[in-house]
Amino acid sequence: MSKKKIFSVVTLALVLLILTGFQGEAKAAPCCKDIMGYDISDYEALLDPNCWLGGLDPALFGDNEEEQAIREALNEGIGLTGWEKVSVEAKLYWGTISVRSIVEYTGNAGTLSAASIKVPPTKPRIIKGFSRDNFLGLCSIGNLPAEVDAVMDWALDSDAFVTMMGKVTGMDEEFGRGWNMFARPVFNGIRQALGEEVFPYMQNEFAFAAYCNQDFIGWDEMHRADNFTEGSPIRILGAFSLAEPGIAGSVNDIIKAFYIKATKAMEFGYDPDYDPSIDINMKNWDGYDIYYVDIDDFFQLAWAEYQGVAFISDLDTIENLRRYFNPWNSIKVTPISYNSFCIIDIDNIVGNFIKPFEEDFKEEMKNMSRWEDKDEYRLLEWVLSVAQCSGRLGMLECWSFDHGNRFVTILNMNKTTGPFILEANEIMQTLRETFKDLGGCFM
Repeated sequence: MSKKKIFSVVTLALVLLILTGFQGEAKAAPCCKDIMGYDISDYEALLDPNCWLGGLDPALFGDNEEEQAIREALNEGIGLTGWEKVSVEAKLYWGTISVRSIVEYTGNAGTLSAASIKVPPTKPRIIKGFSRDNFLGLCSIGNLPAEVDAVMDWALDSDAFVTMMGKVTGMDEEFGRGWNMFARPVFNGIRQALGEEVFPYMQNEFAFAAYCNQDFIGWDEMHRADNFTEGSPIRILGAFSLAEPGIAGSVNDIIKAFYIKATKAMEFGYDPDYDPSIDINMKNWDGYDIYYVDIDDFFQLAWAEYQGVAFISDLDTIENLRRYFNPWNSIKVTPISYNSFCIIDIDNIVGNFIKPFEEDFKEEMKNMSRWEDKDEYRLLEWVLSVAQCSGRLGMLECWSFDHGNRFVTILNMNKTTGPFILEANEIMQTLRETFKDLGGCFM
């Protein structure tokens, strides 16, 4: 299979993983056909909490008592078995299939789950500004500083973390002593440095967005690319909302201050003359300042502040921020508030990475059928069925938010996409079973 076909299959497989990788088995389609062969209730399987409320899968660990003890320690320390199902429901609203799942944390205090469920959601701001032109997908964390604090609280102040890691490492008492004497001061120093030197610049949202690269040299010409701009079929931007300007031009100063504060907190001593010595270039471009470092002749890492948002990507993408961040021509975002958010433009992914190679996939299926490779054949058959609906698949949205001790997840898709998602879920279950039979694990 050629590179371009491999990339296309991987792209759809990644989407498939995002949608179904952590879910349980979808129910078989009933005889009555409400939505292309499925009842609306079938979509509840996509977010059914019963599929993961039991904690980590025992099959991911060994059969002996010691390995299963590690599993129990992880379940208890993280709090994975402390959740209870409240409800899961699927509804059809004017052509949109919406699935809502609610679980409640009733487990012990001091676990990671107990700390993270207290993080309040944030209102979407920067995720509403990303341009819809050539858009592929976006993932975002709301209230990132509070999420980091929750993890740090669990690691630094909770006995559950020390107990868990002692079981995992097999050094119960030794780990506790080593953690308190050495590792804990290091983590505490990092926490203080983040709180004083980095988070003051940040508001809540932290996002990654992906776009089609309109300057891509082409699948058959990739080997001729002179730089990253020509050689990559996609562009990826990291972004976070700014509480105040200035972080883009202060990277060396922040690194130095971070070093001083962290080493002071660790009580290891520090060098007051420490210099990060990062050679940072700067230029004014299209009304904003761009800072960048040369990784090599092929790639330059760049960052800038633009419309109250800090961005990081390759240099060419940062020079063209108006293409990718345009609140006047932006993607439609549904949630009023969120803790985590993901949106995928299925149509653009299929149209750019699958549809152009439809005939190649058909030829590949002919070759596969001779070898009776049923799993791969079924996956390609699914890919082709998706390609045939290109232009009618729309976007898929999934977001979650904390509400008291409850964790709410919502998944929205149109009724053309829905049956493909259910079928993808079934394919994933088959692949999981295949990998288990081979002695491995698949998600």
